[in-house]
Amino acid sequence: MRRLWWVMVVFLIPGSGCGPHFAAGTLDHEVVRRGARIAVMPLENLSGRENAAEKLTEYLVMALGNVKGVELSELGRTYEQMRHYRVRSSTFLTGDQIDSLARSLNVEYIVTGTVLDYSETDNMYLGKIPQVSVNLRLIKCATRKTVWTGASNARGDQSELLFGVGAVRSREELAKAIIDSAVKQLADLVVE
Repeated sequence: MRRLWWVMVVFLIPGSGCGPHFAAGTLDHEVVRRGARIAVMPLENLSGRENAAEKLTEYLVMALGNVKGVELSELGRTYEQMRHYRVRSSTFLTGDQIDSLARSLNVEYIVTGTVLDYSETDNMYLGKIPQVSVNLRLIKCATRKTVWTGASNARGDQSELLFGVGAVRSREELAKAIIDSAVKQLADLVVE
């Protein structure tokens, strides 16, 4: 019995912290000064699922809105300016579009990205398993350069411990966990 207990400690406890992880990198040791204004562009939807990008964009705006030290441009105003400047794709912004949006929205940074997957797969033991894939990038408007990038390809069963315990059962819950992980890393860039 004691041996079984040690097996559980060695194999289950280290895995208990596993879950959706957002792998990210900062370019040129960029920092975001406290008080910086950021615009969140609507994410591109390449998942084939209707409204997937809208949901994740909403989660991103809500999570970034809670970061101390940054101000967000209102999403409705961002949409308005995208229409005004005929920005069709938030992923493939031209330098002129970045300049126009930065000036009209009065922002120093733009967050944009893509929803690549927002699906469910069947698992013989767990039933439906959500899968969400997202990539994001932070663009510094003054230089037009990407200064932070991140990506996540998460499945609901990644944090499963044993017999379904710890598994994420819904796409929405998994998507929120991914976005929270990304925003935590972005928040670490904010300095005085």
